[in-house]
Amino acid sequence: MPRKGTDDLGLRIKFARLRKGLTQAELAQKLNVHPETLGKYERGTNRPDAETLRKLADILEVSTDFLVGRTNDPSPVPSSLDADVETYLEKIVKGEIPIHFDGAERLTPEVLEDLRTILKAALTYIRAHKPKEEEKAVEEKEEIERPGKGG
Repeated sequence: MPRKGTDDLGLRIKFARLRKGLTQAELAQKLNVHPETLGKYERGTNRPDAETLRKLADILEVSTDFLVGRTNDPSPVPSSLDADVETYLEKIVKGEIPIHFDGAERLTPEVLEDLRTILKAALTYIRAHKPKEEEKAVEEKEEIERPGKGG
């Protein structure tokens, strides 16, 4: 993987393209540019404009921060606010993230536990209203993450 902070936009585009299993021609077609243009991006002889960079990030399912070298995490950016909310709620319910808001430090452990129960209900509600393919992906992720499983 390219090093963080280096000017290696082309290497990062190529890395993300290969990670996604795309040829230059396939990515160029999805991006609506000539394959030669994409080749120049990957070699670093040409740089994409801001809009093309955003399209690349979307197609390759990485953040623009990854492409420009601000982070080494090529993980896809959640596609919706629901994904962010769900992840955050899940971490709160599991106790991985403390409940933070003005005055939370004055709440009793019982009240904090009640809040976690309410948030767990919210998480259940969100999951119940997801499209079926998202539900299956979440279940597969949870299966992998269970202790003793292949994760």
